[in-house]
Parts: sequence; structure tokens; C-alpha cells
Amino acid sequence: PATLEFVGELSEATASEIDWAVVNSHESQSQWAKMSPQERGRILKECCKKLSNFQDELAYLLTLESGKPL
Repeated sequence: PATLEFVGELSEATASEIDWAVVNSHESQSQWAKMSPQERGRILKECCKKLSNFQDELAYLLTLESGKPL
């Protein structure tokens, strides 16, 4: 953030982990493209429901990340 305050920690990925993620993302995209719009919509709605469980935490982290005051 703008204040240089420590907010959190991330782990680094190895080259093989990145390669694995890229291959799997391509495979997932192929499967996603084959789904009907209704099925994709159902999945996205479910993701929104799950994310809403963390609404306050996400808002807090995004605010810190942008450097804006709370």
C-alpha cells in the first residue's frame, strides 16, 4: 500500500508449479467453453455466494492495498 505498511505475505511459485497452473488453466478454459451459458451462469452465481461470505475481509484488504484510509 501507499503507506508501505506490511499487509500480508504471499508464497512464491516454482517454475514447475507455474507450468502446471498454465496447463491446467488451458484445460479448464476448454471445459468452460463447452458449457452452456446457463451452466456457466450457475457456477458464477455459486462463486458470488461463496465470495460474499468474505465480503468484509475482501473490502478491508482491497482498501489496504489501494492505500486508502479505513
